[in-house]
Amino acid sequence: MPAKTRRAPDLKFTDSESYEPISQVFGYEQESAEDHKISNQSRQKANNKNSYRVLLAEDDKELRVLIARAFRKAGYEVVECPDGWSLIEKIDYQLFLTKKSRGIDIIVSDIRMPGPSGMEVLLDLGNIKGFPPMVLMTAFGDNKTHALAALLGVAAIFDKPFDLDELLAKVHEILNGKF
Repeated sequence: MPAKTRRAPDLKFTDSESYEPISQVFGYEQESAEDHKISNQSRQKANNKNSYRVLLAEDDKELRVLIARAFRKAGYEVVECPDGWSLIEKIDYQLFLTKKSRGIDIIVSDIRMPGPSGMEVLLDLGNIKGFPPMVLMTAFGDNKTHALAALLGVAAIFDKPFDLDELLAKVHEILNGKF
């Protein structure tokens, strides 16, 4: 008999000024900014990067495929998302709805993409207990964007174009608790 699967509810925001924060919609438990750095699950996996799971959100298909390929070649498992809605769905499913021992260890996301931006996801979900560290990528990086990202607790931010080896090194550093 097939097992029943739970699907995350569809989220619909009318505009960026009138939506409820995602964490309020789902009622997730918040944690302090100091507790957000790296989950205990990620620290326990520090000796075996092959078990790390990366959630990658990028709307540019060619860039997403390139980044995913680089992570896979380095031994990471990658879950890909083409937009902000898919990112929220994967976060909700992988991190909160399933009781798997293998959740998401780190999120690498574009800032500007269809649906909620990577910054909005970080703003709304970043203080949720168990939320993994987040690395943001942007083609529109300015001082204000970098300052807001730092204020929200982003683990790192990369301006496009960036060196893939530097991204991989930073993710490895974050997952091994050195940031």
